[in-house]
Amino acid sequence: MRKFLFGFVILAAMFSFVNPYAVQAESLIKYEGYAQIHYYPAHNEFDPNPGVDFKDRVVSRYGSEFALNLRLARFPRLFVFGEAKTYFGDSRPQISYNHKVAPIVTNAIYGVGYELVKNKLEIRAAHGEWYGHGDGYKGERLLWSSIGLRYNFGNR
Repeated sequence: MRKFLFGFVILAAMFSFVNPYAVQAESLIKYEGYAQIHYYPAHNEFDPNPGVDFKDRVVSRYGSEFALNLRLARFPRLFVFGEAKTYFGDSRPQISYNHKVAPIVTNAIYGVGYELVKNKLEIRAAHGEWYGHGDGYKGERLLWSSIGLRYNFGNR
């Protein structure tokens, strides 16, 4: 699974540097996504280890999110998607509030979907897991799979 996640990140990075003016109008693959970073100030850190004994808890000072949807131009309603949220830090509540950037855990969600109603309604099969990095993450791996129905709204 780590190979899949690594491959997905490499593929996404390649697409993020594509010059949209250099791509022909008849591109075989359509893509959309986003990248976002977070900073959690002192005493407001993100806790990726809920339920873990307080003495073993490490909380996140920083976070990053990356999401990507890929569609083949020939089958525009069918798509694959992936999202990764990674948390970084080494703050210990009431012990050490610092700005270290050690990776703690990644929450990865990926799957396949089909657009039932253009720009409005999708059916999705998804899988998600938590991947611990080093010894900072003490929580569970928390695997899950689902069939979902997503309704999109707004002016698209």
